[in-house]
Amino acid sequence: ALSRVYAMWGRFGAFVPWVPRGLRGPGRAFALFTIALWAERPGHDIGAVVDRLLSSSDPRRFLFAGRLIAEGVSVPENIAIRVIDRLFAFVRNTNGNSGLSQEGFEVLSALFDYPTVPARLDALTSDTKVRWSCRVSALEAFERLRGGKRAQLLLAALLPSAYGKALHRLARLAVRP
Repeated sequence: ALSRVYAMWGRFGAFVPWVPRGLRGPGRAFALFTIALWAERPGHDIGAVVDRLLSSSDPRRFLFAGRLIAEGVSVPENIAIRVIDRLFAFVRNTNGNSGLSQEGFEVLSALFDYPTVPARLDALTSDTKVRWSCRVSALEAFERLRGGKRAQLLLAALLPSAYGKALHRLARLAVRP
């Protein structure tokens, strides 16, 4: 990975082939690691890279931006907020059964360093205007991120009206230690 980083030192265009690698499962970890190494070097503007990912209409690109942040790549706070906002808008407004929607919740549940994320997942879980599957996914992400008493209270609030697949998903949360 280090030899790849040296090859793309300072060249923003060198990121073009790395983004597709980061969108696919098998090459994602290597792409994340390579870009994280590049971002640590003085003078490298990871904010511009994340901004470019955010400007895409392809959800996999802003999911990748979220993964970069979740992996600890340091970006300016305003850009991190934009990534988080975009992720929440995406999971709230997409089909909750899509794999990409679930990936969005997976990324949100990995954002440990951003205290607004659990609060927003809590609010999404409690929002009765949001489709049921989104609320359950938000609770699952909240439980992975924070767990504890609040997750149990949110679970207790959802359980009385759960049935079918949602009940099975909530049951898995209920039996976790």
